[in-house]
Amino acid sequence: MDLLKFFLTIFKNQQFKRFIFMRLFYFASFDAVVAAIWTALILIPDLRMSRIISGGSVGTWFFVGYITFIVVGCAGILSCGTVHHILSTTKNKTPSSTLTWLGLIIWEVGLVGATWLLGLSGFIGGSDLLNGLPIPDIHNSIFVYALPIEIFAGIAILGFLISIINVYVAKKAA
Repeated sequence: MDLLKFFLTIFKNQQFKRFIFMRLFYFASFDAVVAAIWTALILIPDLRMSRIISGGSVGTWFFVGYITFIVVGCAGILSCGTVHHILSTTKNKTPSSTLTWLGLIIWEVGLVGATWLLGLSGFIGGSDLLNGLPIPDIHNSIFVYALPIEIFAGIAILGFLISIINVYVAKKAA
């Protein structure tokens, strides 16, 4: 009976470890789907997004938001999930579930807010540039996005730090 209890405990622990990894995997998968939609929008000729990006100047903000979303959202969150999984399976140390959720949600909120506002401001500014608006007017139309982008970037960094500290605490735990 004790042997059965032992194996059930191990099985439940393995399911929990897999659950944490899958949670991060689902967030990264969501980000990948959103990135695919964002990519599809670039390909629609009527939106002129490819011209906005290639025009440079303020249109570059759109591209920076897009690439940052792919790198930090898809690759970053998936990498963090992989680290959680490796730590759980090879070192048999599971990071805190509460901190994992907290860090992941804060990270995602900051990431989505910062990158989507970057993309939106780049689209607005790039469209204005293609339409021949003077640079000071373009600056005024996108300047309102600067502070919210900075705030969301700070939120994303906070979520990332919570996730990383959670991993280090789990690694150091006996």
